[in-house]
Amino acid sequence: MQICQPVFPGSGIRCTEVIDPKLHGCLLSLHFAVPRDARTAPMHALLTDLLTAASADYPEIGALSARLDALYAADLSASLILCGDSTDLHFTASWLDDALTPDRLPITDAVLELVLGCLLRPHARNGSFDPALFAVCRQNLIDEIDGILGNKREYALQLAAETAFAGEPAAIPPQGDRDLAETVTPQECFALWQDILQTAPIEIIAVLPRENPQITAALRAGFAGIARTPRPVTWLAPSPCRAEPVLAEDAIAVSQSKLVLVYKYRNIPRRTAELLTKMLSGTGTSLLFVNVREREGLCYDCSATHSALKCAVVIECGVQPGREQAAADAICAQIEALQTGDFPDSLCEEAKLSTEYAAALALDSASGIENRVAAAYCCGETPSLTVADSAVRALTRADLTEAACRLRLDTVLMLHGTETEANP
Repeated sequence: MQICQPVFPGSGIRCTEVIDPKLHGCLLSLHFAVPRDARTAPMHALLTDLLTAASADYPEIGALSARLDALYAADLSASLILCGDSTDLHFTASWLDDALTPDRLPITDAVLELVLGCLLRPHARNGSFDPALFAVCRQNLIDEIDGILGNKREYALQLAAETAFAGEPAAIPPQGDRDLAETVTPQECFALWQDILQTAPIEIIAVLPRENPQITAALRAGFAGIARTPRPVTWLAPSPCRAEPVLAEDAIAVSQSKLVLVYKYRNIPRRTAELLTKMLSGTGTSLLFVNVREREGLCYDCSATHSALKCAVVIECGVQPGREQAAADAICAQIEALQTGDFPDSLCEEAKLSTEYAAALALDSASGIENRVAAAYCCGETPSLTVADSAVRALTRADLTEAACRLRLDTVLMLHGTETEANP
């Protein structure tokens, strides 16, 4: 496996190619880094749908999908990834390598034409996305926003983010505000996309089974006609921690309550914070699983995730109504155990092995490799495609307890279930 970086001189575009001969397919991803605010949030969400549903070359509903299916089930998708206080508009294409198709058909050329057509020649006219397509995509977005209320986990995490990161772009819901989504116009969305093409830093990552210069050549030619003046985007956006944690509460008509705790920190290296998170949640011997879920039986599930860009650890669990405070106290006790070193010696080693297993699993697929490279760039690091990390391996109990002492509880969100579960 090797990494190389073809040059896009002076354009604010970085291209990275990873060659892995064990792969049978090709993956191309394009990341557009954009600042986040309340007005653009719903438009960013709309763009992921508008730009992959049709193009000027394939304007009819279903025509683009049919063309992809004809290319040995090639795929084109888009997602909106929240990165600190910014947004990553992420477009991904995958296809079978030409050498493995019957008669070595030029699948790569066809997919590149489709991708560049969707991004650079969207289904638009006179400075506006097609009104009919826009109406469908906007209704999809509104339905998605409405649907969050029916997903207690997403709703609880959204409420916790709004509280923990109040006044920061990270507090804005991923799909934006419903009222704003209803007022967005196809002209506004098209103008925003043109601005993104001209000003967004672009990260292109290709994961391939063999070197293929035609990919870089096609991308250079495609973007050559755009007058680019890229604006820098800062990914790292640490959130200030309150002097005292705040409690936020809400109720929802479900039988299970949700609890979210947000811890913030300063000056914990990313890999150290990730290992601490893994010790809390991620193995069969992790503190939250063994103590909060299994021993005390206080929750149905309990997991922790790490946000390196906001310098935060988010812990969530599902609990029976009335047991929210007991679960919160038990979770806080596990953080205290990390801070005092009150955990078995094996816990750290098992977390390290789990981290290496996850790395090996990621490096076994094109999407996993791409995610690894993109995450490193987002954190301002040089990508590493090795399984074992010497920096993680070198962490000691003392290193981890010292780092854990920098965790500060900032927000507790209790989403109380109000329905009684029916007996069978």
